[in-house]
Amino acid sequence: MERRIIKKGKHYPNNFIFPFMVEFNNEVSITVKYAFMSSCLYDFDDNDEYDKNKLVGISFVVFPRIRTKKWLNNKIDSGNVVLPWFKFLGLVVIKPHHWSSIRICWNTVNKEGKIDVWPYVYDRGMRISGMKKMAMCEIDQKYIFTVNVYKESDRIELFCYDEARTDINSNLYRIKDKGSLFMFLDLYFGGNKAAPHDMEFEFARL
Repeated sequence: MERRIIKKGKHYPNNFIFPFMVEFNNEVSITVKYAFMSSCLYDFDDNDEYDKNKLVGISFVVFPRIRTKKWLNNKIDSGNVVLPWFKFLGLVVIKPHHWSSIRICWNTVNKEGKIDVWPYVYDRGMRISGMKKMAMCEIDQKYIFTVNVYKESDRIELFCYDEARTDINSNLYRIKDKGSLFMFLDLYFGGNKAAPHDMEFEFARL
């Protein structure tokens, strides 16, 4: 496994993974192995505590989506969470991963010295709310994280389990807007705030 570090004041790790993938098969799978070191623990004394840091995932579109401000207002008035990138001339531009994506995320809300693992999904510009926690990971232990995509059925599976496969956690979702050119979504701290100190991970792409 290789060491990855998110430096204090940064969002991204020191070693970059090329994001674009072309996949014409019906099934797409990404599997990574991570161990969270003790430096991954942190404590924010505000609402940023609940922001979800990104571990691994897939964006199903690679170009921004453009919608009208009326579309945005209708979605927000209906109680949806939408994150516009910027607005101009009555239009709204939405980043690809804020339009159609699925990720496995983490934070340390539990305050028990463990890592909380969460699903994080955008479907057609709207963030899916009410996601339940997938797992809690021990510090310094290796865990496997998998994203499986079945394009024809719109089915997406998330898995999180330890190396011994003694504690397997899975979630199932459906996302409509998917193409053949995907983006791999890499490790990222935030939320709004950058890393409060250097954070170290052990990592392998399986």
